[in-house]
Amino acid sequence: MSLVWNVVVRQSRSIFAALVVLSILLVVAATVIYFFEYEAQPDSFESIPQSPWWAITTMATVGYGDMAPITPIGRLIGGIAMVFGIAMFAVPAGILASGFAEELRKRDFVVNWPKTLHVFHSLLAWMPLLSLLSLSYSNHGVSPQTRLLCGEETSLIRCISSWRVKSKSS
Repeated sequence: MSLVWNVVVRQSRSIFAALVVLSILLVVAATVIYFFEYEAQPDSFESIPQSPWWAITTMATVGYGDMAPITPIGRLIGGIAMVFGIAMFAVPAGILASGFAEELRKRDFVVNWPKTLHVFHSLLAWMPLLSLLSLSYSNHGVSPQTRLLCGEETSLIRCISSWRVKSKSS
């Protein structure tokens, strides 16, 4: 439950903004449908405060059937309200889904950080050796230390195999 609460709290501003836009669309749809349908259906669309019921059921695509526009412009407004309603009801779901993904990624990072740190330290331990040993090189741009060790040899394997360990007796 704490995961859900954390996501809702962190995404509260985005969810609030989406709900404000949804509310504005709801009021606009209710007002516009009232002005275009009142004359054709005074019994169904009696007042602007009663029209939000139609707007809510239409934007949520429930459509109980008790109020339906009959004029062509009213049907067009109803279709537009449905499309905007579907989009605006999907926005908070998308916000919450991205919030869950972000929260889980943060938790996964915290859990896996010690493993990542161990790999990073292992790579750092090998860096001096890796910088000294390159699989092949050309004489152009080769450091003087490498030339001193390998001479004109361009293969690392041939270079290392040419090294001889001097014994104490010599």
